[in-house]
Amino acid sequence: MLRNPITKACFYFSLGAASMDLLDWLFRRKPPSAASAISHRPSNAGEREEPRSSGTTSAGCLQCGTTVRQTRADGRCLSCGALLPDELRTSPVSSTPPEHSGAPQRRKLPRPANVQQLGENSPMVAFEQGNQMVVMDRDAFDYTYGDADGPDPAQRDLDTLLPKVTRVCVLAGAMFRGRAMTGKVLLELSDLKGIQELVTCLRIVEDPRSFGHCACLGGPTIELYAGLELIATIGLQHGRAIRWKQWLHDAQLQDGNRLTRWLQDHGVDADQLQAIYGRGDNFLFGESTAHSERQKEAQQFSSQAQQRAQEGNLAEALQLCNQSLALDPDRVDVYALRGQVHYHLGRVSEAAADCSAAIGRGFRHAAIYFLRAVALDSAGRTEEALADCSMALYLDPEHAGAYNSRGLIRGRLGRLPEALGDFSEAIRLAPKWFLPYFHRAQGYHSGGQLDLALADYDQAVNLVSESMPSQTATDINPTLALLHCRRGDARYDQFREEEAGADFAEARGRDPAATAGYLGDMWLRRNNHDGAVEAFAQLVRLRPQDAQGYVGRGMGQEALGDLDQAAADYSEAVRLQPEGGVGHVLRARVRHRQGRLDDALADLSEHLQIHPENAQAYLFRSALYKERKAFGEALQDLNAAYRVAPDDPQVCNNLAWILATCADADFRDGSRAVALARQACQATDWKHPFCLGTLGAAHAETGAFAEAIHWQTMGLNLYPEEEKPAGRTRLGLYRAGQPYHE
Repeated sequence: MLRNPITKACFYFSLGAASMDLLDWLFRRKPPSAASAISHRPSNAGEREEPRSSGTTSAGCLQCGTTVRQTRADGRCLSCGALLPDELRTSPVSSTPPEHSGAPQRRKLPRPANVQQLGENSPMVAFEQGNQMVVMDRDAFDYTYGDADGPDPAQRDLDTLLPKVTRVCVLAGAMFRGRAMTGKVLLELSDLKGIQELVTCLRIVEDPRSFGHCACLGGPTIELYAGLELIATIGLQHGRAIRWKQWLHDAQLQDGNRLTRWLQDHGVDADQLQAIYGRGDNFLFGESTAHSERQKEAQQFSSQAQQRAQEGNLAEALQLCNQSLALDPDRVDVYALRGQVHYHLGRVSEAAADCSAAIGRGFRHAAIYFLRAVALDSAGRTEEALADCSMALYLDPEHAGAYNSRGLIRGRLGRLPEALGDFSEAIRLAPKWFLPYFHRAQGYHSGGQLDLALADYDQAVNLVSESMPSQTATDINPTLALLHCRRGDARYDQFREEEAGADFAEARGRDPAATAGYLGDMWLRRNNHDGAVEAFAQLVRLRPQDAQGYVGRGMGQEALGDLDQAAADYSEAVRLQPEGGVGHVLRARVRHRQGRLDDALADLSEHLQIHPENAQAYLFRSALYKERKAFGEALQDLNAAYRVAPDDPQVCNNLAWILATCADADFRDGSRAVALARQACQATDWKHPFCLGTLGAAHAETGAFAEAIHWQTMGLNLYPEEEKPAGRTRLGLYRAGQPYHE
């Protein structure tokens, strides 16, 4: 029982109605608007209820509420250091368990009646006990009265975990349900030496008599990462014990002062740390402080920004967010709101930065990680987006949108079984949301499971149709058009051409231009170039200012051998979209085929001025420079491609090849070629014939002909037939003790 429970309840609600409304708007399960037919978040995912449980434990320290009697040598509580009355003292505990000792049996206490949660977002519950109202956090309630269960703390668990850690983040806030709550970031550390020092601080007392559970949520909280993945969250209790979701009990540290010194040595302010250790019931947002006039004005701007965003006035909402942060730059709610506004304005980099600012100030909420994941994915930062989706699911395991988005990312990374599993989870959580059905159908379709794909396409079509009962068959609906196109595509794969045609006709009625573009792409995939030219010509007629139609028609004409018409279409695409798209690169390809090498190089140079991060364009231009025997320029482009995409096996292979085989000895470097070729082989699982052949040529350049023969022979066995004569010629050179030079 807390000595002053009402203080805790009142402190939680001191956020005020306006702030709580803002958090509810920011992080509700429904999307903020229905502006986009396809979103990352379901519009009908249901709210989950916290489980109720029952159980008991014994009484303990009146200061911190630790529920098992624990005594240090000086008669103080092992958890909080408070001096215990005689009746609560036991013998001091040692750092190692005595023989044949067992954990004390927790006495079952009757579950209180009329247990109520204090607000939807509150981690607190209240109940009557005798003539008093008791307020307790749900973690402590489940331990004391509930069915909380788990193994006892064991050092071996930490010893297994800690060697995996590559990054540490320390937050000022508490830990609840095994996850960090809000609070400023006190420390971020990736230094190996510092992490190894932390490991030595996390040595626990394994005597079962020391096990218990402090009745506050503690702090600070330590997040442990392996790469981008969060692998554990550990809460500190008064600087003397740690809490980990894997264990039932809190574990006393053998030397809590050592961990405190480690935190201080790495920049955590000593006074702030002691304030966190001793803040008691004020666990959630720190001590309440009086607001300055600037902070009050910032709050007003924040409330106005929220209102404008809900009204759809994003430009004004953004301006108000900026004004609020200018007055109070630490308002995490405003960073979160501004991140949403930036995202809906299409400014994904700014959205990700705002989410990072909120997270960096301790805002640990699934929705903010999810928003950052979507923004990072849109910006092409795939691995970071994947990690954020997983973090959102760690914080909220029932976040259907995070499952859906993670499935999309995993699918693009070629991890189809995992992607299908994520879509299935999203469907389980939000069975009336059409999007995960659509995405799972695409996964099945790409994997050749056409019956399963069509079942999901059917479900997606039905759900969208049911959600718009007032629409007529001729109303424009791009979402339905896309669904019918995809279903028609799958039916065509099953040779059900009549049904596929019906789907395409339905799609044309819903969105004729989008359908023309889809069919053009589909016919290109199927090498039906006449059909592609016809479909894209229709798109050009419907949308003459859209570069996509000209690009698609040009690709069809190029495949049919009409290079002049293809070049004309690509030129029109460049005129309509001079700083975007691929018009310059495609026109360079046609001009190269026409023998206009200088014009092709000019197109590629113009493209790279606009898109200096396009590794494929550097590879293309390097090949043209090689044709002109401009080996220095070719090597320069390959090095530029490697700087942009150092893990791309094609980039590594092409750079290794010129370093190993260049006709000009000034540009050869056999040792570097071997390293790059080996990297390319590793990235392709030692199965790509040309990478293996490049590794052979690189070894030959260094004089290691035995290795050259080995790798060239392996590659030759995998070469396509038309490449085998040249491969045999190189193998003959290596057997004669000669390298190959172009």
